[in-house]
Amino acid sequence: LTIFGSKNKIPMAIKRGVADAFNKFNEYQFGKYNTKNAVKLSDVLRIVHPTPATEAQGTIFGKIIKDILEIPYTWETILSMNGQLPSAEQKSKSDLWNELTSSNKMGYMATLRNLKNMWEAKISAENKTKVCNFLKDSNNVKNSKQLPFRFVNAMNMVEEFNDSKLTTALSSAIDLSLGNLPKLGDNVWIIVDCSGSMAGTPIKTATLFAAALSKANSSATNVTITMFSDRATHVAVNINDSVTTIAKY
Repeated sequence: LTIFGSKNKIPMAIKRGVADAFNKFNEYQFGKYNTKNAVKLSDVLRIVHPTPATEAQGTIFGKIIKDILEIPYTWETILSMNGQLPSAEQKSKSDLWNELTSSNKMGYMATLRNLKNMWEAKISAENKTKVCNFLKDSNNVKNSKQLPFRFVNAMNMVEEFNDSKLTTALSSAIDLSLGNLPKLGDNVWIIVDCSGSMAGTPIKTATLFAAALSKANSSATNVTITMFSDRATHVAVNINDSVTTIAKY
């Protein structure tokens, strides 16, 4: 509308493409992104006139027009709904994140991505413990299919809070996520650049990756870790230690 000026001037090819896309989403997905912007989903639907591929899809289109889509309970929709309320009615960030944490409806990835938001909002000690237990649960880690680097990123994001319980939970989750890493064969050589250009976050990330790979491949016949800058040095590790402990070698 910004580019073409009015709905009548939008090229038919664009209308057809967007109309086709309407059949690729379910009610949950429509509801998740049905925000109260200047142009709503109902406006787009009226402009492009999609043809429903199924009777069920037609029912969803009807709900979009009537603005009665079921709003999914996600952290995005809860924060969005709160932001649309008058200032006097809006909940504080602390109340919102405590409510979300207590709901038991946040998925694993959503929890991992929002640790900084939760800790900045100063959620209750009870909810912090709940989050830590959720993160280090072996079934949760396995089902999440998260690779170690996701936990490494999360650990870097929350380092400023200096919360030992959270750090320990993430460290445990890293070790549990090793099952999602590939086995590299019988002879594994992990080489880490530790030169001056790697100072700070790069070397911390690299050593965590090296530690994760070494533990994930502990059953290999030969596993060697080599650190190099102006010279190369082999590093002996205790494979029974945690990933974060090995990374500190």
